[in-house]
Amino acid sequence: MMEEIVQQNAVRITVATPDDLEAIIALIGQAHGESRYAAYPFAQVRLRRYAMQLLSDLEGKQARTFLARVNDETVGMVAASANPLIYSTAVVVSTLLFFVVGAHRGGSVPPRLLKALEGWAREKDAVEISVHVTRGEDEGAERINAFFRAKGFEASGENLHLKL
Repeated sequence: MMEEIVQQNAVRITVATPDDLEAIIALIGQAHGESRYAAYPFAQVRLRRYAMQLLSDLEGKQARTFLARVNDETVGMVAASANPLIYSTAVVVSTLLFFVVGAHRGGSVPPRLLKALEGWAREKDAVEISVHVTRGEDEGAERINAFFRAKGFEASGENLHLKL
């Protein structure tokens, strides 16, 4: 009985493929709605083209998206790109989006997604992973920053925004 309960709630991390597009669009739509950018139009057509471009890199040469699933429901994702710095050949993996639905933020989903991302970054011989936290302090940035610091991340400057 206990094995059955554990199996039902097991977190699976998978590499996203073009077949996952609709789940990714839905998850990013939720992320948009919770973000500091929620007041801006959600450009689903543009997002769909961009996501397909990322997902078409099946070998993960420059981009990779990992999905977290619990009971076949997509509950989190991390999408990232790997590129050399403009002034060096050193490769840095930079997150495009790291999002986990509210019910799974305090559990094993975020660290499992981060572990998958770190594994891919090591495969790319990256020198570091750069995570961009764009949520405001009242939207959970402190909690998010604490999570990444506990995993060994160090602050390097900050995200600054000028509303036009």
